Amino acid sequence: MVDQQLILPLLIVRAETYASPLLGRAWMTKIRLDWENLSSPSNGQSVVERDNDEYIARLEERYGEVFKPELGTVKDVTAKLNLKDNAKPVFQKARPVPYALRPAVERS
Repeated sequence: MVDQQLILPLLIVRAETYASPLLGRAWMTKIRLDWENLSSPSNGQSVVERDNDEYIARLEERYGEVFKPELGTVKDVTAKLNLKDNAKPVFQKARPVPYALRPAVERS
C-alpha cells in the first residue's frame, strides 16, 4: 500500500439507528485501495459465484413490501428541506426517456 495523504470533503450526519458509512465519489476515486477484494465475501467466493436466485428469493421473502409492483408510501419519516434565504427555484427541462424504455413508460 502506498502512503497517502489527501484533503477531501467529509459530511457527518446524525443517525437515530445504525447507518453504514458512506464515502462520496471524491473519496472513491482518490483513495487507492483494492476495492475488488474489499467488497467480496471473506470466504474467497466472489459475489458473482453466489447463488443469486436463492439470494434474491430470500430478499423478496424478507422484504416483500419493498418488491411490490405498485407505488407505496414512506411511513414514520418526517422530511425537512433547508433552503438558503436567497434561494430561487430553477427550471430544469425533463430528461428524455431512453428509447428502449419508451414502450414501458407509455403503457403506464
